[in-house]
Amino acid sequence: MYSSSSSPSARLLSGATHDDLTRVSASLTANERILAVWKVDEDSKRAMANSFFVPFVCPCFWPHLLMCSPLFCAMYYGQRASLDGLTFFVTNENLYVESHVESKCCSTGRDSGFVKLTDISGIYVNNKGEGCAGACGASSVNVGVPLGSPLISGGGKKNRLNLTCNMPCDDPQTVSDIIRKAKDAADSRLRGAGPMQPPPTVETSGPVDQLKQLKSLLDSGVLTQREFDEKKAVLLSRI
Repeated sequence: MYSSSSSPSARLLSGATHDDLTRVSASLTANERILAVWKVDEDSKRAMANSFFVPFVCPCFWPHLLMCSPLFCAMYYGQRASLDGLTFFVTNENLYVESHVESKCCSTGRDSGFVKLTDISGIYVNNKGEGCAGACGASSVNVGVPLGSPLISGGGKKNRLNLTCNMPCDDPQTVSDIIRKAKDAADSRLRGAGPMQPPPTVETSGPVDQLKQLKSLLDSGVLTQREFDEKKAVLLSRI
């Protein structure tokens, strides 16, 4: 198991703690080293949870809000609990997402997934807007992942698949730089390993080359004329 003390260079971002670092270490393999751990920041939690109430700015929906207020309260606190339980971390080989939701009513257990850094197709920084545009927006880092990856955030649009993992955080540029640097290093290692090259083949001389060698042996006196003629006849039969 990984020990947090063995990686003093691991960065704790966006509210992550040493307890988070110790907990996520159980997901690592022997050769992995944690580079950074981060959580969903409080501003993003508030903005994402409040997005449920955006339609109720319009007065015509106020009766619906009153009638369904228990449901919307449950949705709000459920969203907050889900975001509280999210932890993201990147190692020298993989990008991980871990979810562990605990509430007064239930617990989802600990779920996790990962994608290899070499399989990430792109990294996108999403900074939240200002003013009204930022009221229900969240800063995040979005990474492109392969089809079928457990890290896909869900959603998508008609005739278009969503192949991204959305990771809210308070400093998306720093997180993006760490992931990009780790991916570049992983890609370099993969290119350096490469496929095993077959051993070089040794070219054998053909009959014409062997005839030249026989002639030089005859000229130097190593072979007699009779021996030369016999070997020459054998070689000529192969041409």
